[in-house]
Amino acid sequence: MGLNIDHLKVFHILAKHNSFSNTSKVLHMSQSSVSKQIRQLEEELDTKLFDRTTKKSSIDTARQDFVGIR
Repeated sequence: MGLNIDHLKVFHILAKHNSFSNTSKVLHMSQSSVSKQIRQLEEELDTKLFDRTTKKSSIDTARQDFVGIR
């Protein structure tokens, strides 16, 4: 598959907003497209990037530092 800038853009916005729904609104894309982009990124990197619940997603401290949102 390979990464592209769109994967990183979705990752950054999701890390900032902690919500797939809010991320989809900010990026003007469907929630399923956001989920697909994150799933592809996680598969490519072979790691789970977010802890998901039905209400929100969260990113761990190390990844917050990487993205520069802490």
